[in-house]
Amino acid sequence: MSNCAWSGQGNSKTMKALVTYLAFALGLQAAQAVEVPAKPNIVFILADDLGIGDLGSYNADSMIETPHLDSLAGEGVSFTDVHTSGSRCLPSRHGIMTGQHLYFRKPGDQPLKRTGDGKSWSSVPTLPRLLQQNGYDTVMYGKWGDLDMGWDRTSGKPDYTKACRGGPLVWGFDEFFGLSNSANAEPLVFIDGQKMIGEPSPEKFDPKTLYSRPVFAAKGWSNENIMPVLTGKTVSFIRNRKGNSKPFFLYFAMTAPHTPLAPEKRFVKEGEEHLYLGFVRQVDWSVGEVLKALDEAGFRDNTLVIFSSDNGSPATAFDATLPGRDMKKLGQYISHSANGPWRGFKLENWEGGHRVPFILRWPGVVEEGARSDVPFQLTDLFPTLAGMIDVELPAEVAIDGRNVLSAWRGAGGKDEYADRIFVHADHHSSGTAIRQGRWKLIPERKVEVGLYDLAHDPGELHNLAATHPEVVEELRKALEREEQRLTRNQ
Repeated sequence: MSNCAWSGQGNSKTMKALVTYLAFALGLQAAQAVEVPAKPNIVFILADDLGIGDLGSYNADSMIETPHLDSLAGEGVSFTDVHTSGSRCLPSRHGIMTGQHLYFRKPGDQPLKRTGDGKSWSSVPTLPRLLQQNGYDTVMYGKWGDLDMGWDRTSGKPDYTKACRGGPLVWGFDEFFGLSNSANAEPLVFIDGQKMIGEPSPEKFDPKTLYSRPVFAAKGWSNENIMPVLTGKTVSFIRNRKGNSKPFFLYFAMTAPHTPLAPEKRFVKEGEEHLYLGFVRQVDWSVGEVLKALDEAGFRDNTLVIFSSDNGSPATAFDATLPGRDMKKLGQYISHSANGPWRGFKLENWEGGHRVPFILRWPGVVEEGARSDVPFQLTDLFPTLAGMIDVELPAEVAIDGRNVLSAWRGAGGKDEYADRIFVHADHHSSGTAIRQGRWKLIPERKVEVGLYDLAHDPGELHNLAATHPEVVEELRKALEREEQRLTRNQ
């Protein structure tokens, strides 16, 4: 039995975990026994604004070639009912790192405190800290998502030339190289640890996107260079680990295909004006490079690879290099459904805003080429990986997550999760949503309450609130209980 322990602190309380033993006696099928590695390497690749319908393995009608992701799906299990904790970057990434939703469940409420003690993330339970304290090297390359960077503001404005006080190193990563946020927000600089690389540009940089004004950037900055640099850093780390038996947690948080759309030219087909398509191809290529590096370094058989996205796709065909082009939904502009059959886009609580691809490859443990409709959220990563390494979390940690390791390994089915309540706590144009089984309620729509049967109406086109008032009332009460639970755990 391993002597794993949890030593993080939060809410001014010392949190100690009870050491437990998970008897991994059963394999994917009841008649087959499988030995599960006690501490496999973990590679978590998170795309930025990638839709579930962008991948060929999820959408046979996708216009984008994704051979490496399709191959990954063939070597592992693809989940079709996985959701982020919000329909945009910040709440989604916060949920992954902490196992908690960032926002209250009602429109107009303020964000939750981002730290358990109101002061610092240096002692608050996080996913990388859990792994770090239990024998893993923890490294991150890519977009942090502006989670508590802590830039110096002595002058009243953030000073990006000085080392920040927050960021991934404070959250439990041993190493970080990447950006604080998306490539349409400042600062446009690479950060090594807690300090920017290079010198500031004498002029503001125009990220060429509808969403931003010119921003602070490093001299010589190029958006087209971001993905190659981050992919190269990730691949180099894997290659340099060859022969090292200490387990590692590698978090590769891509900046693609988020706007500004900046794929390398080799990924854009001749005459193709929709740069989104090329950017998704580059995402697929980067995944392929990481998988190849794992194979070449001899890590394939003892590495759990997870691929997902931080929210649904905005699916925009906007190209800032073409003056005067209006913003259009990609699914309306060309024959490509970035979010598959699901209604809505990023920033919305329709399914298309938060239902994401989730592919898991774990040689010898999960079934190759399998598909699963077991529902879960990315807030479940924290408690699931804790269970994988035999650590039982205190009740006050990862309060919006659940250990779904058995579902990953193919045990049981979605009926086991039929009673589970899912809250999509981020709120934009379509409001807060609550889901239980087949039923989904959007109780705060501007026009009317919305109730949808996802089993028969994936497009959320038929509002059944008037014909099933008892379901509306049941889900309203469930939402109230969830709000009370969240308030108690602040």
